[in-house]
Amino acid sequence: MQIALVTLAAFITLVYSIPFIGTFSLRGLGFLKTFFVAIVWILITTMLSFDVNIDSMSNKMILLILTNFVFILPLCIAFEIKDMDDDAAAGILTIPMYLGIGKTKKLAIAIPICYIAVSLIIFAYNGAEAHTEAAQAIASILPSIASIVVLQRLNKGSSFYYYYVLIDGLMLLQFLCTFIAYS
Repeated sequence: MQIALVTLAAFITLVYSIPFIGTFSLRGLGFLKTFFVAIVWILITTMLSFDVNIDSMSNKMILLILTNFVFILPLCIAFEIKDMDDDAAAGILTIPMYLGIGKTKKLAIAIPICYIAVSLIIFAYNGAEAHTEAAQAIASILPSIASIVVLQRLNKGSSFYYYYVLIDGLMLLQFLCTFIAYS
């Protein structure tokens, strides 16, 4: 299973980076490139850690994969804002180029807001049967709240450090929260 996931991630990365039909690459699919990046992150950081077949994945594993995808997608969207000039020069129409920075930020912020709302509804519906469930809910919601704050302050002129320390640092925060909650 792990070999197949690594192969799939490597294939997507290769086809994303290197033109394979003339000058075409997946990166040229401006609206979809954000999703390709998020999918590769999920393949490597989440699914690769499972030593199971896809057929035997539990609902909790599937939920963790979806949770991580919904967490990483807005961060990938934020990097699209950073890459606007390079994408424009390459003739790639991306989400922020189509929507503008303001609407793109709203889209990126809407994703964790929806995630938090759904998480709270599910948690309230299921009830806090154990302390661990509450800790797990907090572990998934806290990084989402932090991402909302960071994304709100994002602008086209945000520094290199804003992206590579704060935005990428959110992934470390998510890992730490998850590690503590599930330990």
